[in-house]
Amino acid sequence: MIPAPFETAKNLSKTASVKHGFFGRIGHGETDNFNCSLTIGKQEQAKINRKIAKNTIGGDGAILASVKQTHSVDVFSILTLDDAKKQPEADALVTSLSGVTLSIITADCAPILFVDGNAKIIGAAHAGWQSAVNGIIKNTLDAMENLGANKQNISAAIGPSISGTAYEIGNIRANEIIAINKTAKNFIFIPKNSTREHLNLPAFVAFDLKQQGIKNIELLDECTYQNSSKYFSHRHFTKHQSVQGRQISLISLK
Repeated sequence: MIPAPFETAKNLSKTASVKHGFFGRIGHGETDNFNCSLTIGKQEQAKINRKIAKNTIGGDGAILASVKQTHSVDVFSILTLDDAKKQPEADALVTSLSGVTLSIITADCAPILFVDGNAKIIGAAHAGWQSAVNGIIKNTLDAMENLGANKQNISAAIGPSISGTAYEIGNIRANEIIAINKTAKNFIFIPKNSTREHLNLPAFVAFDLKQQGIKNIELLDECTYQNSSKYFSHRHFTKHQSVQGRQISLISLK
């Protein structure tokens, strides 16, 4: 299959033992609709798109590991190749197995890819506001450490997600977030020409990674909402009835 275009983070690209990619709307098949969701849109095309993306990052023989994302803080540790074929409810995956490509689906939430190049352990997490403020990052890092990773050696990259200026949450949601995680208050603000609260989700995710002891962090500063022709954005779809779909982010040990 023809490879699909994707973006990479410089910090993860320096790790020789992994290959990774943040995909967007552009791909092959339906060239401007590289939807990879198994619950939204044309399912047969989505399956083809997922296979193209997996082959691009992990190769033809790799297993595409995925989870049913529920905005939780649950992490699925893949210990065997049979595990990689399961699809449990969780919002992050970790493994030390080669031949397994970890995947996360997003359309405004922040995809996070992790690697400890020394221990050869990888992770992928889906961080919407609920998962982020409740501790998905800590749980993912704990799961990686349980496999033998060391936080001092873990690099993390945050893929395209909705920016603070585009992510209006309002007063009720803002108070809900602060009640769960007081630190998040520092990332809630009211922009000029607005009267409602916004959340800078990618900045909060980057801060939490730092707080958890990760030193090598890269943020791909791309807003899914403001670049809706390049990425799927759930909020853009609900406001403007644009194309609906989900993009995929992948990481695999070579």
